[in-house]
Formats: sequence, C-alpha cells, structure tokens
Amino acid sequence: GTNSFNVSLEEYAEAETFFYFLNKGKILSIEKLDIEIEQYLLGLSHSTRQLARRAVNLAAQGKFKDIQNIKTTIQEK
Repeated sequence: GTNSFNVSLEEYAEAETFFYFLNKGKILSIEKLDIEIEQYLLGLSHSTRQLARRAVNLAAQGKFKDIQNIKTTIQEK
C-alpha cells in the first residue's frame, strides 16, 4: 500500500544522498529528487548513519582526513 511506497521513497532518498556524497563530497539537496520533504528528511537521516559506518571503516584504514570531511559536511546541514 501507500506506506510501502513511502518507505521505498525513503530508501531511494537514502541511497541517492549517500551515493551523491561518495561521489561529490556534498549532501544532495531535495530539489534534485522528486519526492516529498518527509521522505527526503527520513532518507537523509538514514544516510548519515551510513556515513557514520563509513567513518568507522575509514578510521580502521587510517584515513582521518576523509573522516573530517564527513564530519564537516554533516555539521554544515
């Protein structure tokens, strides 16, 4: 039903914002996606968890500059 569709849009927003960050180093704006604000915000909040996991993996690799970029980007928004 509608709830499943909304969850799918949240997952889409999460994937798009995370992928955009990995490629551009920035947070994807809602204007780039054709979704409602609620789905965007929920997807964005989920993508920050993905970024936190990435930061842990980067720390294990000693890539501290990349971790700082993640931290700075999340704090900007």
